[in-house]
Amino acid sequence: IKFTGPAGPVQLVLPLPLPPTKFNAPLSVDGPEFFRRWKLFDQIEKQLVFKLDAAALARVEPTLAGFKFAVLKQVDPNPSNFVAAGCLMARGAAQPQADNASLLVRLEINLQAGMCRASVRSPSADMNAVVAKNIASQLS
Repeated sequence: IKFTGPAGPVQLVLPLPLPPTKFNAPLSVDGPEFFRRWKLFDQIEKQLVFKLDAAALARVEPTLAGFKFAVLKQVDPNPSNFVAAGCLMARGAAQPQADNASLLVRLEINLQAGMCRASVRSPSADMNAVVAKNIASQLS
């Protein structure tokens, strides 16, 4: 990508395809606000089930942070689960941190079975599928 910025010509070399989380920003919200947003996208969810061992469990928080999610503590009633929220900083989003820019993740972990279910919700079914696949590929 080439463009002229305030300091003059700029050239960026970006590997393609860009993951959608490249445009994500951590969104710190409390439990009621997370679940209010979660319910907005009831019909637009992607779930993936994948294997997760104890060693991968230690990578969950760094992986979510690497995808620019805020890991929300004590939001899910099950302490084994992870909940994370992000806000897409794309041009089409109405306002930063608006509901239509939400990208929400819930990881339900069952270590006894060695499995994890990743649920991703946002206004875009395609976005949910890509983000769920990216998370699963990093943790499985």
